[in-house]
Amino acid sequence: MNRLRRRLSLVLFVCVVLAFSISVYAISEPKVPAAHSVTATLVIDFNQGQPSMFAGHHVTWHYASGRWMMSSVPSSATVYVFENVTVPVSNVWTLMNYSSHIMLITAGSPLSIEKVYYPEYSDYFITSIEGVQNSNSLGLYWQYTVNGTLALYGVLHQSISDGSVVEWFYGTYSGQ
Repeated sequence: MNRLRRRLSLVLFVCVVLAFSISVYAISEPKVPAAHSVTATLVIDFNQGQPSMFAGHHVTWHYASGRWMMSSVPSSATVYVFENVTVPVSNVWTLMNYSSHIMLITAGSPLSIEKVYYPEYSDYFITSIEGVQNSNSLGLYWQYTVNGTLALYGVLHQSISDGSVVEWFYGTYSGQ
């Protein structure tokens, strides 16, 4: 009888310790938000810059009939528009990468993006799009807005949501 009590006490003790351990783990486990896809539009306005492809054209990519299609019309300004791109991670960098892939499969060449990584910010600084480089001497730089508001974060940290419009422009700082 004494032996049975000890075993029951030991089993009860193990159950209590196990229950406590599980509850502590559940409380301390980091909560990572679930990834969700978003659909957004990317616009690249070259303004005074001349890209390596499609100079002097307004080019639009859109998804129709189960595939990506491209249309191009001559224009006084060079503008690329990637309409309604669905991405699995809701940031500007992912939208740019997916748009680059869309350009590859429709035009045979990816969107050329050059960047510099800044570890102190854990983010990229875009230095060139389609061969149009930032120019300190002319004071022209690649900048972007999200839904018309100048972005305050780098492309990895700038979030986007369904329906967002990300517009890159090549211009003087804080103005188009």
